Amino acid sequence: MMKKAIILFLLILSFLHVSAQLRTGYATSRFYKGWFVGLNAGQTLFLAEGNTFNETSVFSLKQNGGYVIRAEIGYNFTPVFSLRGMIANDHYNWPDVRFPNGLGSYKNVSFTSENITLDAMFDLKRMVNKYNYSQNFKIYAFAGLGVAYRDKVNFSNDLISPVLRGGLQASVKLGSELDLNLIADGNLVSDNFNDFKVTFPFDLYSSLTLGLTYHIRDMGRNRW
Repeated sequence: MMKKAIILFLLILSFLHVSAQLRTGYATSRFYKGWFVGLNAGQTLFLAEGNTFNETSVFSLKQNGGYVIRAEIGYNFTPVFSLRGMIANDHYNWPDVRFPNGLGSYKNVSFTSENITLDAMFDLKRMVNKYNYSQNFKIYAFAGLGVAYRDKVNFSNDLISPVLRGGLQASVKLGSELDLNLIADGNLVSDNFNDFKVTFPFDLYSSLTLGLTYHIRDMGRNRW
C-alpha cells in the first residue's frame, strides 16, 4: 500500500512539473510566495542507553538503523523564511544491552512511532543574497518541535513524547517548481522512548532522507 502511494505521488508530481513547463511567461528570476508539498524517505539511526561508546557500549549501523517515510506541507513566506509541517512514520532498531545473546551482540528491539513536527526553515544562501531568486542549489537550516506517538509493540504501553529537532537540507532545482532534497536531522525524544530509563538524559534518533518537493505558486497575487 505504501509503495503504491509513493508511486502515485511521484506520478502526480511529474504531471504537475510537465504542466508547469508548458506555461508561458513564468519568471524564474522572481520570488513567489506559496505552498509546497513533498515526500521523502531514508534511514534512521537510534541512540540511547548502551550506545555511549565506552567499554561496555554496543553500536552498529545494522542494529541501530531503521527507516523513515515522511510527507510534508509548507509555506514560503519570504525569500529566506519558510514553515514546514511533517507527518512521519519512523521505524527504529535498538540493541537492548540488558539482554546479551552470547554472540558478542544483544537482543535487537524494533519499534515504530508516528510523528508530527513543525519546522522553521531558513535559506542560508539567500540570507547572504536574498535577491538571488534564480539559484539552482540551496542550503537550509531548520529547527522545530513536534510530538511522537510510540506504539507499544514489544513494550508494556504506548508513549507520547515531545520532539525537539534541527538539521540541514540541501536542495537542487529540477525545474521551476520541483526540487530534489537531501535532509539530515537530529531529534531528541523522551528518555524512556525505548522503554529503558537509566542515566541517559534523553534518547536521540537521526535521519538522512532523500525526497522531492513541489512548489505551488500563485502567479497572480503572490509575485514579488
